[in-house]
Amino acid sequence: MGTNNNGSDDTTNIINANDLKVVESETETDEFGEVTQLPNPRIRCGFNNQGQINLDEFEKLPKIKFKDATFIDFDWLDLTTVDLNSSNYKNIGIRTKDNVDDRIDSFRVSFSRRNYDMSEFPPCIDTDGAPLEGRGRIRAAILNGERWMPVARYSRADAGEKNTITNGLIGNQFHNPTFMNSFDDYVCGGVGLVTKGLLDPTSEAIDNWLYNDVKIANVYDNSRGGTVTKIRNTIIRRASIDDSLIWSVTKSEAEKWITTNLGLAKSDFVLVNMADNETYAERAWRHVRDALKNDREPVTLIFYTTDTSPTAARAGLKKSMEYMENLYLDSWEVVKSQLPEGISLTVPKKRPYIFKGALPQIVQDHNINGHNLVPVNKY
Repeated sequence: MGTNNNGSDDTTNIINANDLKVVESETETDEFGEVTQLPNPRIRCGFNNQGQINLDEFEKLPKIKFKDATFIDFDWLDLTTVDLNSSNYKNIGIRTKDNVDDRIDSFRVSFSRRNYDMSEFPPCIDTDGAPLEGRGRIRAAILNGERWMPVARYSRADAGEKNTITNGLIGNQFHNPTFMNSFDDYVCGGVGLVTKGLLDPTSEAIDNWLYNDVKIANVYDNSRGGTVTKIRNTIIRRASIDDSLIWSVTKSEAEKWITTNLGLAKSDFVLVNMADNETYAERAWRHVRDALKNDREPVTLIFYTTDTSPTAARAGLKKSMEYMENLYLDSWEVVKSQLPEGISLTVPKKRPYIFKGALPQIVQDHNINGHNLVPVNKY
């Protein structure tokens, strides 16, 4: 691991303030005898230029205890080096239906109005810069235009996928209750580990992971309704059906991905998602009708899912395509029913819409870090 001349860590992309050993009281004298107070690298201007953030203040907080990871120090993360599109920041196996918009908006407002809350343990990263916890706060700070984020650095004895998912779930137990792990988060993590062969699909192995590794008793008391037992049984059942995790995205995230990777404006496509109800397909059909009336066909349809199961996601795509086809044929039936007797029409083979593809969201089968849609026949 190398360092450059200003003391920053070339491997981790963070300023290693502790290695500099500079304190606020140090000074330097120039050739003319002028004494200058040296800045303390452990103190920076606060978020939104409010107050200051002093890394030393975090020392009084209890440290988060991760699995196979040892706390090293508090430091600064240069947010210009963070790639939010990398799999490290997609919360795969850690958050299921990630209410990312609500979480990020909450963090952004808090940062803008009240600076960084020094009573909260900072985001945690390992010595290679990979996040253990705090992905949402890092994203919010970047969106607010901040440059530096206080972080806690940990040395990991195990940087494997099981350790990453386990520690992500551990870290989320320390959040405000609104954003703590949900039932589905634990299920998602367990299913992902089982399908990748990193966790045996047995009651004993899953109980050991939940209680001893993830420390689920910090969130759920199994004596009240048997919640942990239900989580374990759901993991076993889901893992016997599904073969992968889903990269969870919101509608706004899907739109942003399409705009960034395909260069399409929001007016150039219509999203379709059958996870919850038929609203998206109905809305898509309204776009098709308007395009027909204004000679702007075909309409580009793009599928994405908010399901947590690959099986359900694939079924949702099939259902979306079938539903659009039925709406099209039903419209023609209405037209034909109004024709005078003896006159008939043939339904054109060319449809006024095209399914351009689907977002890459099934982790095992799709390139979720890629820039292309998945063809609907290969979803």
